[in-house]
Amino acid sequence: MKEIKILYEEDSTILRSNNRKCILARALIVWTAEIMFLIALCIAFGTFIGILIYLLSIFIILPTPFLKVPKKYKITSKGIAYDGKLFPVHKIYKIRMNARRKYVAVYHPLRGELIRLYTEKPNEVYTLLCKILNENA
Repeated sequence: MKEIKILYEEDSTILRSNNRKCILARALIVWTAEIMFLIALCIAFGTFIGILIYLLSIFIILPTPFLKVPKKYKITSKGIAYDGKLFPVHKIYKIRMNARRKYVAVYHPLRGELIRLYTEKPNEVYTLLCKILNENA
């Protein structure tokens, strides 16, 4: 079995707090869109069927309004470790970088953005995550 190595470590408390308004705005927009989707389903299919379709789509398709944005994290050979948890980077995920706002994000093809890592070195974090992604493929 492979030994887990720490490849990168970051305390992104300041960067995270600088972008707090954007994080909250994203959560509010996604949550509002989900409520509008629920209302439309209830109007189209009736309350009971609409709620069932909504609950099913929440777990399968719709993006999560609550984005993981850890203050401190470590990138290991197995994935991203934060708050005593390990977030594995699977081959189906996509990695995207926003150098201007200094973060790297991991996306699920259907659920959207899963975790956002603020960092002073977004290019380095992006490269490391892509390398882990290719190794896990």
